[in-house]
Amino acid sequence: MTRRTAIKGAVLTTGLAAFGRSAAAHGAPAEPAEARFLTSVSPGYPAVVDTGRGLTAFALGPRRRLHQRHQNGRGGTWSPFEPVLDAALDCRPVAVTVPNGAIVVFARAGGELVHCWQNTYGGEWSDWHGLGAVTGTNEPAVTVGPTGRMAVFVRDAQGSVRCREQQSEAGAWNGWLDLGVTGRPRAVVGGSGGAVVVARDGTGLVHRWQIGVGDDWSTGWTGLGGSLGGDPAVTVTPTGALAIVARGDDGKLVHLGQRTGGGAWGAFTVVGTQVVTGRPALLTGANGRLVVVTRDAGRRVRFVEQDGRGAWSWTDLGGETVTDPSAVLGPSGEISVFGVTAGGAMTWTRRTGTGWQPWQTWADDGVVTA
Repeated sequence: MTRRTAIKGAVLTTGLAAFGRSAAAHGAPAEPAEARFLTSVSPGYPAVVDTGRGLTAFALGPRRRLHQRHQNGRGGTWSPFEPVLDAALDCRPVAVTVPNGAIVVFARAGGELVHCWQNTYGGEWSDWHGLGAVTGTNEPAVTVGPTGRMAVFVRDAQGSVRCREQQSEAGAWNGWLDLGVTGRPRAVVGGSGGAVVVARDGTGLVHRWQIGVGDDWSTGWTGLGGSLGGDPAVTVTPTGALAIVARGDDGKLVHLGQRTGGGAWGAFTVVGTQVVTGRPALLTGANGRLVVVTRDAGRRVRFVEQDGRGAWSWTDLGGETVTDPSAVLGPSGEISVFGVTAGGAMTWTRRTGTGWQPWQTWADDGVVTA
């Protein structure tokens, strides 16, 4: 595995295979497999991806270098916490998978947005490559379309959300587009193939969107109301409808969703009475229902899931994390949840057909949480 130090101004040309499925028409149902792929990016830390062959978790290790821990095949043993590349990073990494199973990681380094990648599943890593100077400290948000075309969103020091998109899958990147001033963004590819960005503007929720792949953006930020106390998370359901969760201003989890893909929005609803902290992780489960992973004021991890009637149930998973937990959905429907302990160790649990498994915590990782 390469451990080179260069940060270069270059474009991504990985030769990625096409996903083999076009985006659904605006407002039309998205195929469940497509929706599952499009929502594979989970907020939280460590950054975790499921390649279809196993899990890989990325975090900052000693000297703020990118490190990883990966499974040796699905259900297999885990590797040590090992460095991927040199060069100190200025923010937590964000990882995504592309259609051929390769992984791409984004972060900031030296005042620049940078990324590295594998050309194939399990392949060697490229050097860090630059995508332009960006001020600010937060990690980026990334979307991956059905053919592997990526877009990245960052919030700069002046509060503007800036976007760069690939011109085609595995192709060159367009220039930076300023989407205007608002809060820390999250983004997802909707059922029509266009990106949707949500953020908290003051205490209210706002969004901007594209109708289709590479289309122009809607004019300005459109408000969706609400009174939020934390940044939102967003996902897309198998019908192409968008769903959003966040911490409300009273600390309780709130939910907002579209009734249909591209359709009208419902009203904000409070999900239970539990007070939560940080930003939740939101996924569409294998059965098409929404699942949320969050933590309470005592750092305990909580799992929230809809039933067939849309009602929510809460489960105390028992583990503790000092970071917002991350969650990923595996190809068999298995849900994996990760966090970081106060001692800087990764911790992991998963739900299989027999229920939630005991937490596994690795000692002496030295994960940097700030």
